[in-house]
Amino acid sequence: MTLDFGTPTPTQSTHAPHKWSFELNYSSPPPGLSANDTGSKWKRINSTKHIRTEVYYKVKALRIPTLQRIRVEVEWVVVVDRDRDASNLGLFTKPIYDGIGAKHEPSAHVVADDTAAFMDTPTPTIRLARNERARFIVTITEVEVTK
Repeated sequence: MTLDFGTPTPTQSTHAPHKWSFELNYSSPPPGLSANDTGSKWKRINSTKHIRTEVYYKVKALRIPTLQRIRVEVEWVVVVDRDRDASNLGLFTKPIYDGIGAKHEPSAHVVADDTAAFMDTPTPTIRLARNERARFIVTITEVEVTK
């Protein structure tokens, strides 16, 4: 397995809140990271480590400052129109959230932890785009903390 982390591009808006995006070049969740996958635990462990490390490097490249609270949205861009269930992506999205903000390594530590107190994690969305390439788009949005 080769690691190609690519070069993420920041998409900061000119208005608050700030936004950053990066892509994960997978056409579907890696082996072991789908709720429908019955593969070995070693596949899941290896895929989890790979995703988390890739997310860590892409977030670090974006130079996102430490924030109090964020919203992390995951969009799966697909090119074939067939039934998919966004709730089956839980095993895939967890290492994404951990790579962005978790107490243990590797983590970019954008927030203190990936718990609900620091990170909003809505259900991933699935978008059909036949003229694009399949991939996952991760968007991190700063959430203003009201006092």
